Amino acid sequence: MQLYHRLETDLQSTALGKYGKIRIATVPSIATKLLPDVLAEYSRRYPDVEISLVDDNSVGVCNRLLAGEVDIALGNLDTTHEQEVTFMPLLADPIGVVCTKNHRLAQFKEGVVWQELLGEPFIYNGTCQLLSHTPAYEINIKPRYEVGNITSLFSLLRNELGVTTLPKLAFPEYDNHLVWIPLIDPIVKRQIGMFSIAGRTLPPQVQLFTQLCSSYIKSLN
Repeated sequence: MQLYHRLETDLQSTALGKYGKIRIATVPSIATKLLPDVLAEYSRRYPDVEISLVDDNSVGVCNRLLAGEVDIALGNLDTTHEQEVTFMPLLADPIGVVCTKNHRLAQFKEGVVWQELLGEPFIYNGTCQLLSHTPAYEINIKPRYEVGNITSLFSLLRNELGVTTLPKLAFPEYDNHLVWIPLIDPIVKRQIGMFSIAGRTLPPQVQLFTQLCSSYIKSLN
């Protein structure tokens, strides 16, 4: 009888989201800027839920979700798969120009127009695709460098090999060598959110995580 009650309690706890596992894929900027506080609070409330976290680029997190590797993904949605997922918007992350603090573009503290980037050695990274449907797409056509790794990107930037565009969340909060300047023409923002497989009910522990994450982001605005 004691074993029966223990099993019943365990089942009830699982149904309430107190036990289980969450598998999350996220872009690095969210992993470093937004998730630490959310994960800390979630772990405090639900200490018996195991959390698996993997970071990838925006295409990668979506692919991991569609492949069944994770329960939920955080990032900017790859529109190629928008019919296959349910997207919950969280915030709009503005795009800006990144260069060294002694670069001529650093003088435009209030913002940079895209034409100022013409003639500059441009470093293309995965987030530059956000410019594709804007007049600024022209700077993507013939980049001097193309990198897929954020560490390599910042290394090239700090060594004054070029300039790039990045969402604000992807830029380090404190950097001695680089500066992030808003792109003001065109104004471009990436929509950050959580996405899951369309039509699939999330496990209780994952639902609790999405609610907490959403509440936390709203509290920042």
